[in-house]
Amino acid sequence: MEDTYTFIGATADGATVFMDIAALPSEDDAKHHSRMLLRQHLSGDLVEIWRGNGLITKTPRAAGSGPAA
Repeated sequence: MEDTYTFIGATADGATVFMDIAALPSEDDAKHHSRMLLRQHLSGDLVEIWRGNGLITKTPRAAGSGPAA
């Protein structure tokens, strides 16, 4: 069974720069999707993963990647 996850991409100062919604089979798949989003959207420093009204986790950009690298 799949759950619907909301992904909010943000900068270090908290500004939202992108959003995505995906139906995925597990939290591990959602975490993988968040890392893929960070590779696609260089403007974001982290991705918040939400399921319903609950924050699951925040995925930070890996050190040494992105526009400042």
